[in-house]
Amino acid sequence: MKHFFFLPVLILMNFVLLCARAEATAFTVKSGGGGNFTTISACANAASAGDTCTVFAGSYGGWTQSASGTAGNPITFQANPGDSVTITSGITMSSRSYITIHGFIFTSNAHIVGNGSTQHCIIDSNTMAGTQVFQIKDGLGNGGSDNIFSNNTVNVGSISSSTPAVYVYGDRNRFENNEIFGGGGDCFDLGGTNVVVRNNFCHDLDGSASGEHIDFIQEMGGGTTPPLKFALVENNVEQKCINDGGNCHFIIVRTGGAPAADTLIVRYNFAQNLNGTGASFGGIGDNVPNARFYNNTMATERRDPENGACVSFQNAANGVVLNNICYNTMANQWSPTVGLSFGNGNIAFTSGYVGSWNSPYSTEATYNALRNLNPLFANYPNDASLLPSSPAKAAGVRLTTVASGDSGTGTSLKVADARFFQPGWAGTQGDWIRVGALSTAQIRAIDYSTNMLTLASSIGRSVGDPVYLYKDSSGKVVLTGALPDVGSYTGPLPPVNLEVNVK
Repeated sequence: MKHFFFLPVLILMNFVLLCARAEATAFTVKSGGGGNFTTISACANAASAGDTCTVFAGSYGGWTQSASGTAGNPITFQANPGDSVTITSGITMSSRSYITIHGFIFTSNAHIVGNGSTQHCIIDSNTMAGTQVFQIKDGLGNGGSDNIFSNNTVNVGSISSSTPAVYVYGDRNRFENNEIFGGGGDCFDLGGTNVVVRNNFCHDLDGSASGEHIDFIQEMGGGTTPPLKFALVENNVEQKCINDGGNCHFIIVRTGGAPAADTLIVRYNFAQNLNGTGASFGGIGDNVPNARFYNNTMATERRDPENGACVSFQNAANGVVLNNICYNTMANQWSPTVGLSFGNGNIAFTSGYVGSWNSPYSTEATYNALRNLNPLFANYPNDASLLPSSPAKAAGVRLTTVASGDSGTGTSLKVADARFFQPGWAGTQGDWIRVGALSTAQIRAIDYSTNMLTLASSIGRSVGDPVYLYKDSSGKVVLTGALPDVGSYTGPLPPVNLEVNVK
């Protein structure tokens, strides 16, 4: 008699064994013994896609990551909840992807380094110290991509070092909800396409010993450095920056003749008490076109009387500045403006100054209505929120309009200028817009060359209808009335390093 059941049973057994081998492993690391390993390095060498190394209290050396995870199955290194776990030396993730590092305390000797093939890694909810905590700058032109640096607290702790805290080149990287303070160098040195920097707090910076020109974000192009382009800087705060005189900036973008740093969207940020200019797009020999700078509050406090401007454009063609508050910046002086295309809806106020302002600010349609108005902050200098009686409330202008040639219906919306919006870079939500008084829709895609927005749902509209930002990249509503406020809505930033224990 033939036993035909043997082959199906064998196939079933192999399937069960395969599933068993594919099951993720939860390893434990205890420096005093009693776990699977006594070092993180040993656990890293054993771990494969989907595995977790949970590290218990103690001090541990760093490691060189030997394997990558996969999409949906990262290799995770995490501190045991409630334990203090210190990393005393560096971690190298070069040519590795899908690695998560969560909940550790890094000493000043420890840092995380990757290269152009470091991708889809998450550095989250760590406490870090040292002059440079995350670095991907191998000079290959692009750098690591699709990485997330989030919810970290970085105490640089050395004003004598000019090294940036975060120095990362690459595309679609996201930096959010971090606090960086106490250093003598930049908070972020970045380059790449579709980079997102949002909800970060950088403060108490001192370049007097390092001699560094300190910036919240710096892009210095040239050579193989990739330009920062089609990128979003949103809802960040920089406060209390001094240096060697007039060279603290919220954002400074230079290309040095390299490819253009095109279409930078800088919105809803708050900079306060800086020894320099709020925002500086371009300089001699640079190429920084199409910057969109709107709904920011720049309060430099004129720490340096020769360089306390609100925003500067030089060799930065087609720049647009809308709905910003320039508070206690340079009296009478708006900024160098070579390349500035258009401005409107801006409030310039300097305490004790009642005179006229120079061009191009004086040519804005809203100039006479908004100049020299005290914005009446509710909680200054802690944040840029406004009192209900503020003249900045509902005083803003539209960003763009429905353009000629639009069909008037459907999900393909042609606007006069699409560069105010982003379709969901670096894993964020695509912007929501409001068209006219009532119609809202989310953006799914943007063709910047044709100013065409692809919407998630069809809305009716007419040529010339005003278009506003309705929700930002996190889904927060920023337009609550008929017209936008002037300035940033930035309030207290979310706390970092929170642990959620579900029982």
